[in-house]
Amino acid sequence: MSPSYADTVKLVEDNYCHWEFNMRMKLSRKGLLAHIIKPEFDALSDRSTVQWKTNDLKALGVIAGDVSLTYQVYIRGATTAADSWRMLEEQFNRNTLKNRLIVTKKLHNFKMESGTRFAVHVDQFKEIVLQMETIGEPLDETRQLVLLLGSLTDEYRMISTVLENTPNMTLAYAIQALSGVDASDESSSAQQKAFVAKKSYDKRGFNGKCFYCKKTGHKATECRKKKADEERGQVARETSDYAFTATSAMGKSEWLVDSGASSHMTSVRDKFVSMKELKTPVRITIADGKKIDAVAMGTVGLKLMDGTSVTLSDVLYIPEVEGSLISVAKLAEKDVVAQFSKDKCVFRYGDATVMEAKRCGNVYKLKTVGDEVCHAATTSRKEPWAVVHARLGHIPFKRYEQLLTMADGVPRIADEPSDHVCAGCCMGKMREDNFSRSPEKTVKSAGVL
Repeated sequence: MSPSYADTVKLVEDNYCHWEFNMRMKLSRKGLLAHIIKPEFDALSDRSTVQWKTNDLKALGVIAGDVSLTYQVYIRGATTAADSWRMLEEQFNRNTLKNRLIVTKKLHNFKMESGTRFAVHVDQFKEIVLQMETIGEPLDETRQLVLLLGSLTDEYRMISTVLENTPNMTLAYAIQALSGVDASDESSSAQQKAFVAKKSYDKRGFNGKCFYCKKTGHKATECRKKKADEERGQVARETSDYAFTATSAMGKSEWLVDSGASSHMTSVRDKFVSMKELKTPVRITIADGKKIDAVAMGTVGLKLMDGTSVTLSDVLYIPEVEGSLISVAKLAEKDVVAQFSKDKCVFRYGDATVMEAKRCGNVYKLKTVGDEVCHAATTSRKEPWAVVHARLGHIPFKRYEQLLTMADGVPRIADEPSDHVCAGCCMGKMREDNFSRSPEKTVKSAGVL
């Protein structure tokens, strides 16, 4: 089915690159593409026949019909399709001062409009890049990446910050990542529409009890009291599912790495170095529909299992949640980059590794030193080998090296093992139990004779 008139691309001042491609495709469908090719490159066509001249007039009419009335003045003197094509190319695609000013101004003012799909935005961006190449000022990939990320709206701020701090970033990878965000938004919108459709379909009499206010005659989704309570607080929908995970599957000394949360969260008050009460509590919705409030915000100091210390700022204190979340977006604002792999997540600041979270199932958990760990293990990072050797049951040094790779929280040593003989090991090896004189043990009197 041929495209309608409304779908036809009309030539105006700033869309020549798009128009030129669409016109070539249109002439190709009609079998008239040869009429805009220069004669020296078209040895197969006889331009003197009546059929050629007839088709040439058709091609001229197709080109003129897709030029805006304002700009048809540039091709009124054309007698062939090739003449009209050349005239338009010289006017709109020539490396003149006017065209350079138009394209450069368009590039500097290029911004993504609110509500525009990312695919449409990238298409417009590539058109400007092609126009810059046409006027003799091509843009390298690094500059294209900078201009594209700088043109996005605040909706893409989080993913843009992560991409900006990712080493060896390419334009193709950035476009793929941003397109994924756009696709997820469309999926969420489709789910919301499906939910609204299901809700309107199910509007029938309900005789059950509301799970929120415990009254009969309506559901929790229709509860007026619930809606009024939601309006009194700020709902942070980004943290809903992760708040439920924290309440059900985490310990107080574990932190879950969350790539979707907008803030760090914890219920462990003792971890805060400083704290400030919030005038208006931030309301969090967990997966079962329950509302919980963040009542304070402050700075948290973490003691990692390897002895290093990390400080997290702007952490929300939520007493009703049993667990803690680390926000990747919040760390990205501090120029800390999260690099995920199949078994761990590494946080880097520049070239330095800040901390590592290991994968546990489908989540990444950062283990810290809990309150139950003895004070001696937390105050000193390294101990003499003799002390560590005795604490670990007099294990050999080779076994100690293996243990470092197999478990977390193994104490570090401050010195290398010496040739000094361990007295405890000597005493243990000198002792020997007697062999049993009977191959069988008696279970009663005179059992073995």
